[in-house]
Amino acid sequence: MKKIMVLLPLLLLFISVEAQIQFPITVNVVWDNSYTATDGVTKFTVTHNGVATDVLPSVCTTTECSKAITLQNGGPNVVTVTATNMWGTSVPTQITFIASSPGRSGNVRIRLN
Repeated sequence: MKKIMVLLPLLLLFISVEAQIQFPITVNVVWDNSYTATDGVTKFTVTHNGVATDVLPSVCTTTECSKAITLQNGGPNVVTVTATNMWGTSVPTQITFIASSPGRSGNVRIRLN
């Protein structure tokens, strides 16, 4: 009987935490920053679904840069990052992904030992 009492609260906790995930969700876009000094990068531009934001190398660490973006709702997202120096702007590096809210749990099975 003790096993049932322990498993059931854990199962309910898992389901209730999963059900609380909702949009908007903030995630970090992270990229390599190890070449910034040698390439003379003056800024990075992060574009998320057409909205561009500049990130200065001074707010980055020596190895990586990051920018928080907010996913307002589920669906396709396109993120690009470019680097700019005195000679121009790099070719964009792009990632496309689909954000979705977790669905309702199905086929929950409880096994009694």
